[in-house]
Amino acid sequence: RAREILLQKLRAVQGQKDKLACISGDRTSSCNEVLSAFTARMGSDRFYMMPGDENTLHQAWQDLCKGTGMPGFDLENADTLLVLGPDLFESWGTYVRNQKILGLEQTRTIYVSPIQNNTAALAQEWIPLPAEQMGYLALALAYEILQLEEPGLYGIEGAQEFKDFLSKNYSSGKLQNTLDMDPKKVRSLARTLLKARRPLVIPGTISGQGGSRFEMFAGLSLNILLQRINQKGGLQALPHAP
Repeated sequence: RAREILLQKLRAVQGQKDKLACISGDRTSSCNEVLSAFTARMGSDRFYMMPGDENTLHQAWQDLCKGTGMPGFDLENADTLLVLGPDLFESWGTYVRNQKILGLEQTRTIYVSPIQNNTAALAQEWIPLPAEQMGYLALALAYEILQLEEPGLYGIEGAQEFKDFLSKNYSSGKLQNTLDMDPKKVRSLARTLLKARRPLVIPGTISGQGGSRFEMFAGLSLNILLQRINQKGGLQALPHAP
């Protein structure tokens, strides 16, 4: 009976562009290709995803890096992962694939999160921090990195202006009442990222439902400073799926 009702309603709207919409709740499922193709065949271009980290990251990627397509994370080839929020080993992205890095001896995972979930338990290091402070930590790390390394070494346009901005707003002294982390720990974490051969910073939210672009901007800024854009074990520009 349910099938008959569905077919009846679909036949009634076939070819009417503004009468049919499809909403998928699972961004990592291959059924999206089937559903989006079905929606298009029905004459509608209204195939939607529920809000998620991908939306926010995509917006930041376009605005900050003028990037096209989607940024992808080359987890397998990174040697140090700094995960700022996402539940990497349980619900973020294609987490079955993510779990494969647990068997790679060269990969060290540092997880920053307000709760001790499965990712915190499986990571080599868990740093407790409120979710709303992830972006502040990322920019505090960027500040420390630019203190430890001369901006000229990076060859990045605007590096000195960015350093001045961070010095004014995101130095350890400025963040004393905003960031619940010892400045010495922030500095140590910055050194860890600089010493790594292929560090990768993964910004996001624990639930994967997307949040402010601030956290994504901050996380992307760290990857830029560490020269991890379009590098092995870094952040790769991927084309949109057809």
